Amino acid sequence: MTYIDEKKSTSEAREWGHTHLDEVIPRLHELACEQIVFIHKSRRYSDEYFNQILNQKIPKDWQARVKFLPEI
Repeated sequence: MTYIDEKKSTSEAREWGHTHLDEVIPRLHELACEQIVFIHKSRRYSDEYFNQILNQKIPKDWQARVKFLPEI
């Protein structure tokens, strides 16, 4: 999950082979997995900001299943 906000559009993310959060959210209902782990964020986002946007955009009924794994 490289991009998460309006700083990069979905089409810009795709152009460079990346995924935008706005592409994933409408498809969450199609996933049958217990956990969804997002990795590989853009360096333009701090871990705190990334988590803040996830908390704002991910539907409440999915938040317990969605995790962000910071790079080590």
